[in-house]
Amino acid sequence: MRSSVESMDSESSQNKRPAAPVLLNVIVAAVAIGAGIATPFWVQNYSQSRETLGTPVTHSENLDYIEFGAVTANLDEPNLTRYLKVNLSLAVHKQEKHRISQLIDNRKMPLRDWLTSYFASQTMESIRGRSGHNRLRREIRDYLNNALFSGNAEPIHGVLFLEFNVQ
Repeated sequence: MRSSVESMDSESSQNKRPAAPVLLNVIVAAVAIGAGIATPFWVQNYSQSRETLGTPVTHSENLDYIEFGAVTANLDEPNLTRYLKVNLSLAVHKQEKHRISQLIDNRKMPLRDWLTSYFASQTMESIRGRSGHNRLRREIRDYLNNALFSGNAEPIHGVLFLEFNVQ
């Protein structure tokens, strides 16, 4: 009798598995499912934050605007069938408006030439939507700040599109 009880105890101990590996598998599965559910939200927030980079500066009492004028260029499309006409205004601090306006007037032709070449290098796909417009604003602002001012100064705070026509 004793041997049958001992054999039953040894069989039941062999059938019992340690709980740690099962618990570990459950935890790993829960983390994987949670990450799978959360990933779309992270990606959406990242893309929205990237879209807001270069957004136009909202009106402020300290800002004033300098009209740059219209620039027209053929887009980088087959057969050059589409062109872009953009009328720009630059957001600057009121105290610096006169100085920046003079700098722009003195270098208007090279700046207009760069803008024409820049727009000619764009495709319909690259300028489409809010993210395309924001990227254009940001790159134009960065170029103008680097071309007109030395160092890390950024007196031009934003670029506004008064007109943005593709035909």
